[in-house]
Amino acid sequence: MQNNIKHYCRNPEVVFAQMGDELVMLSEEQGQYLGLNTIAADIWNLLEAPMAFAQLCSSLQQKYQVTAEQCETDVQLFLGQMLQHKLIVTQE
Repeated sequence: MQNNIKHYCRNPEVVFAQMGDELVMLSEEQGQYLGLNTIAADIWNLLEAPMAFAQLCSSLQQKYQVTAEQCETDVQLFLGQMLQHKLIVTQE
């Protein structure tokens, strides 16, 4: 990892499972149940190992037809929500 670059990864305390087309997760700490759509589930799967924001966006852009600006905006919003719910954590 490079110094001063934030990496995102799953919170190991979160329980998750694939249920049909949806990925569902339970944060016991937060007492919350959430369902993720296909793109959100792809982000979750990519975060199995720590990943920098730029790497995450690059991986998503290779899979989906989206501009860099739109991808960065959407991913930043999603990561912020995931951090707020303590579903992911950051590492330096």
